[in-house]
Amino acid sequence: MAMIEIKLEGMSELLKGVKAYELQMRGRVSYAIEAGMIRIRDDAKGYAPVRKKQGGNLRNSIRGEMLSPLTAVVETNVVYAARQEFGFIGTDKLGRTYNQQGRLYMTRAAEENTERLLAGIRREIERI
Repeated sequence: MAMIEIKLEGMSELLKGVKAYELQMRGRVSYAIEAGMIRIRDDAKGYAPVRKKQGGNLRNSIRGEMLSPLTAVVETNVVYAARQEFGFIGTDKLGRTYNQQGRLYMTRAAEENTERLLAGIRREIERI
C-alpha cells in the first residue's frame, strides 16, 4: 500500500500573518464604525426638537459610545425621548390627550448615514 506524506513548512508564520491581518482589519473597521457613530450622534443632535423651556435637554442628552471595537450605540436617557422619536396618540397617565407626530430625529440620522458608514468600512478594509 502506498503512503503519501505531506510536510507543510512555514505554517506558524502564515498563522501569525493571518492574526496580524485580522487585528489590523478589526482596528480599521473599528475606526470607521466610530467615525460613523459620531456622524449619527451629531446629526441626531441637530434633528432633535428643542423646546425653549427645556433649553435643549433632549439634544444635549444624545451621546454615542463604542461598546466594543465593532459595536457602537447612539442613545439618550431622557424619559420623553421615545415620544419625541415615535410620537404618541392617546391619553397619558396624567389624563392629558395627545396627537403628537414622531420627529424621527434618531431614525433620520441613522438612515442618512448608513451608506456613508458602510462606505467608510469598505474604504478601511481596502486600505489593508
